[in-house]
This record gives sequence, C-alpha cells and structure tokens, in this order.
Amino acid sequence: MKDADDLLKELADILQVMYISDLRVKPFCDIAVRILRSSIADLNGYRAEDISEVLEYVSDEKQEGKRNDD
Repeated sequence: MKDADDLLKELADILQVMYISDLRVKPFCDIAVRILRSSIADLNGYRAEDISEVLEYVSDEKQEGKRNDD
C-alpha cells in the first residue's frame, strides 16, 4: 500500500514542483488541496490517515505563510 510520502511525491509530479516543500506555498498548496478533495487524483491506494496527513501538510502553510513582516 502507498503511504503519505508516495502521495506527496505524486502531487509534486502532478504540479511539476522541484521540491515537496514547494507544495506548501501558494499557488501550489491551493491546487494540491483541490486535487486531494476532488476526484482528479486516484487516492484508492492510500489510507485515509495518509491522505489526511498530506492534506494537513499542504494546507498548514497557508496560515503560517501569512506573516507580518512589519
């Protein structure tokens, strides 16, 4: 069975990013969330826990990325 790392690599391939950490920055995080919540990617080989983990990984940066550089 595939795991969270495999899903992150698959998303990185789909979005053609160089690093998995790029999935945490806009606009990639928004697109990755849409992919995970839609039927675009075949998620049948992944456990629900792994999908949730990846969803949390890519969506957390949206809140953290809103920094005040004042």
